[in-house]
Amino acid sequence: MRLDKLIKNVKILDRINYKNVVVTCLTHNSKECVLGSMFFAISGYSNDGKNYVMDAVKNGAKVVVTDSVIVGVNITQIVVENVRQTMSI
Repeated sequence: MRLDKLIKNVKILDRINYKNVVVTCLTHNSKECVLGSMFFAISGYSNDGKNYVMDAVKNGAKVVVTDSVIVGVNITQIVVENVRQTMSI
């Protein structure tokens, strides 16, 4: 499914390196990423999903949903207020 369609109802704060790519998989686990994945970088109590973005990219992620811009990442970044809530949409 195209990214535009997936984020149609999402309140977006910023779009970085935006490309309307085909998304093949949705996940918050960088180990589950495959070519075309959308990775949700969820901040938790003991871990921050942003620490795993580069692993997600190496595994094929083309989009990251994050609550702040991640410097040095050259894939599409969708910046939202609440990553967990966005994932539920």
